[in-house]
Amino acid sequence: MTELTLHGKRILVTHADAFMGPVLCDVLARRGATVIASTDALLTPEAPAALVEASGQIDVMVANLAIRNPRTSAIDVSEAEWREVFSALVDPLPRLCRVCFRP
Repeated sequence: MTELTLHGKRILVTHADAFMGPVLCDVLARRGATVIASTDALLTPEAPAALVEASGQIDVMVANLAIRNPRTSAIDVSEAEWREVFSALVDPLPRLCRVCFRP
């Protein structure tokens, strides 16, 4: 069986310091990829485009969107907390896809 190699691939990993980020960066680098390990929060609508532009050529994007896990139960979560979680974990994904995968 041939071992997977990622030599010559530039891979952007978001929230590289959180959740699965450190392990992903390590494994990808050991497979030969050039890893662009971003710790940017990506909270503003412009942040993903700025990150991608600053990163240069990207062959693969790993959307490791992560935050410290909330402890509030679903029935007790405030609107402010819901928006905070959603803006960190959901809002960046379509923005990242739009800038990474444009023709």
